Amino acid sequence: MRAPHVILSPSTVDTLALVNLILLLCLPQFLPLASAQTSKDQVELMHLRDKAEEAMSVGDPQTAATNSGKAALLASLMAKDETRPVFRSQLESLEAMFRTQEQIYRAIALFQQSGEHVPASSGVCKSITQASSHQRQAKKLLATNPPADPMFESLPTDLQEWKEIIDELQTEFGCAKKIGKGGP
Repeated sequence: MRAPHVILSPSTVDTLALVNLILLLCLPQFLPLASAQTSKDQVELMHLRDKAEEAMSVGDPQTAATNSGKAALLASLMAKDETRPVFRSQLESLEAMFRTQEQIYRAIALFQQSGEHVPASSGVCKSITQASSHQRQAKKLLATNPPADPMFESLPTDLQEWKEIIDELQTEFGCAKKIGKGGP
């Protein structure tokens, strides 16, 4: 059985290419996981991240969102079990970054499903707003506890890149930016 052919607009193709580029830039963030004492959870976290990246590379943002959501949940569970406060805070920041990714991928999936009409639906824009909120939360957590472990050293850069993607998608999809506490 042949997979259905999906025609994407040039702007969506550009967006998917940008997301794939960001994923490649985020990869070094997780490389130290392989050299550190890897736990079963860390291996599963890497597996989920890889599955999300693979899904985006084949143009499947819904599956990418699901796997990013699972990675966020796992990071949350790891944080709850962590006894070191700084490391726990950094795992919480990682969870928020995965939630950012999850919401962006969901926004892209919804945008595609809705026929890629600009301005995007309120659901698409709400997902982008939620991604922005998670990105700010992750950044705030890192500001109080800068990365002390190699596993998290590229997280500040990655979060800045996700902020840029959020800003670009808000513009491209015609979503109004809400300036609130902390601003986007």
